[in-house]
Order: sequence, then structure tokens, then C-alpha cells
Amino acid sequence: MARKTFIFARLEKLVHLGWSETAESSHLAYKKTISVFLDFLAEQADRDLADLTRSDIIRFRNELSKRLGADTVNRYVKIVRMFFKSAHRDGYLLENPAEHVDAIRDRSKDARRRFTIAELQAVMAVKSWSVMTQSK
Repeated sequence: MARKTFIFARLEKLVHLGWSETAESSHLAYKKTISVFLDFLAEQADRDLADLTRSDIIRFRNELSKRLGADTVNRYVKIVRMFFKSAHRDGYLLENPAEHVDAIRDRSKDARRRFTIAELQAVMAVKSWSVMTQSK
């Protein structure tokens, strides 16, 4: 049996085990994520599940971050981590390669400049003035 089939079959089992506990939209997200992950692995998707490494998952995360936003990438990474955590818990893996794969930071949020004290005071002065003129 090819590992790609095994990985997808494992996902199906996870989906069915938690069917009553999660929404249909979650199941679709799980399937989509694993499909994207398998596409990323390409020919390597047929490797033994235990041969997948933390660096494979980090490369997956980094490739996604080149074309998707941080929130979307982190959602994919979270689902991949859930998949590997379950496989580890159920004895399919001795170690969980996704355990210490961190989420990415949204760099666009870092790029925003903070207000200076003078700018905040100017905004507050305008706000106070408009409140005072409306009350008359």
C-alpha cells in the first residue's frame, strides 16, 4: 500500500472518529489541508509516514507563506500538527515531527508604525474639541 493512500486513509479515520464532535466545514478543511500537504510532498508522499520530518513540515509552512497570509498558513500548520499528534498518540509514529513546528508571525502587522505621543495628543485634542462643540 502506498503511503499516500495510508496518509489519506488515516485522515479519513480521524475525520470519522470525530464526526459527531466537529462541523462539516472542519472535515472539509482537514481533507483540503492533507491534500495540499500531499501535493507539496509530491513524489515524497509515498515515503513511510515515520520518514517525514520536522524539516518537511517547516518547508511546507514556509512554501505556503510565500503565497498565503499568516492566518491561512497557520491554520494549515495547525491541522497538520493535529494529524501527526493523532498518528503519534495512536502508535503509528514513535515521535511527532510536527510537535515543535511553530506558527508564523504576520509580518504585515509588524510593519505598522505606532502613534507618537504628540500624534496621540493631537488626535485627542481634535476629539475633545468635536465633543465639546457637539454638546452646545
